[in-house]
Amino acid sequence: MGGSAFARAPYSLDTPRMPPGVYHNLKSACHARLREMYLYVASPIDGPGKQDHGDIDIIVFLEKQSIFPSSSQVQLPHPRTGHEPLEQIAETLGAKHAIYQQPMFASANLALRWPEDDEIMAESDSSATAQKPRHDQVDVKIACSLEEFHFSLFRHSHGDLSQIIGTSIRPVGLTIDEKALYIRIPEIENSDRKRAKVELTSDPVEILQFLGLRGHRIDSKHPSGEGPAEGGASPDDDTGPSTSSGIWERPFDSIQEMFHYIASSRYFWVTAPKPADNPSKMGDQSSLDNTQPSVEAFSSLRSNDRRRMNQRRVYHQWMKEYIPSLHPSVRDGTFPNIEFNNLSAEVKRDLVRTDAFVRWPSARAEYQRVLAKWRTDETVRKQKSDIQMFIHDACLEHTQDEHWRRCAASALKKIVIKGESILGVAAPGLMSADGTYDMCQVESYLDEHGVAIGKKAWEAQALKYKANLEDKARQQMEATEQK
Repeated sequence: MGGSAFARAPYSLDTPRMPPGVYHNLKSACHARLREMYLYVASPIDGPGKQDHGDIDIIVFLEKQSIFPSSSQVQLPHPRTGHEPLEQIAETLGAKHAIYQQPMFASANLALRWPEDDEIMAESDSSATAQKPRHDQVDVKIACSLEEFHFSLFRHSHGDLSQIIGTSIRPVGLTIDEKALYIRIPEIENSDRKRAKVELTSDPVEILQFLGLRGHRIDSKHPSGEGPAEGGASPDDDTGPSTSSGIWERPFDSIQEMFHYIASSRYFWVTAPKPADNPSKMGDQSSLDNTQPSVEAFSSLRSNDRRRMNQRRVYHQWMKEYIPSLHPSVRDGTFPNIEFNNLSAEVKRDLVRTDAFVRWPSARAEYQRVLAKWRTDETVRKQKSDIQMFIHDACLEHTQDEHWRRCAASALKKIVIKGESILGVAAPGLMSADGTYDMCQVESYLDEHGVAIGKKAWEAQALKYKANLEDKARQQMEATEQK
């Protein structure tokens, strides 16, 4: 399949996968046009082993008109997102259709007519019909800062690399998303995943260094003087010369090389399935070595990870082929990171957290602040539940009249729990210095004032009810007189 954004109604366009010639030439042309508008234009490094491409991803930053307006132009604000700049991008690229992505309208899917160059078309699928013109999908994102521009390139380079790294580091308490690397607070993550994240860094170099992932290949496939010549890549290739050994300068030579790179992280670990208790059911060694990923490996996968396994070939290979291939080395103790691998899950997380705080001391303070605030909030939440129950029991003890109890309970909750001043009553001194309730003070206050407040609330409700009846009677009388 190719780009899928325009595959369904109302567009129903034919967007087949692009062969290399179409992909590289069209990407180069799009970059050239967008550089007339933006100072920074780039595409993420392609994934390894790509024989064709579903779409073209482009990231742009800093409109030239926002810093170098001509005499006839108005200086634009920066950063600028929304329909207007995206429409200008679509017009510049000659897009036939566009889908603008909410909520920030900082990105768009564009459908461009398939290039008509005869040489390119000869390389493309000859089965295409004239009845349904082919299109190419180009996805453009406007970055709001140079940091975001660089991080987006890092996040989406090498195809599935970032997703696989994210899956690998999640069990040790780390999360990487579209903005930064985070450490998660275990006490919070099960109840509030977003609140549990504490940012460590948004610098790609620092992320790689912390994970122990090198920036250069140890053994380049194309040493100087061999392979493609300097600058011998396609003219649109912004990833550097093919002779470069930089991980972040050109694609990996193979999927296997990328897998080895991910597995070189200091925090990479694998749990091998335990052999069956009954030797007769174990089968031969080859079947044991090629077993499926362990239960532990799958337990950290979320629903979108499982969906990705079914939809992404490289991700599927990682989980179903590469990880199982490491199981024998885990069993015989030759696994490269065996010392870290043999630690318990809890100790692994503790070690990673300690390393993170050593590297980013400010993260420790933020981590402790968030955790302390969450603990206070959890205490207050439970206290509020206890107070509501105490109010309910106190009202029930006073009377069996359900209407009176509801009226009194509502007033007491506003005064005691919400701290409101109603009915000329306020409840001072019920909160401790740490932001939690002083439960002894709360119980004492309710014992002393609960019934009196309930009576006041009931009297106020009765007066309000009486006033409503009188108002309705007056309205009915006025309506009768008008007739």
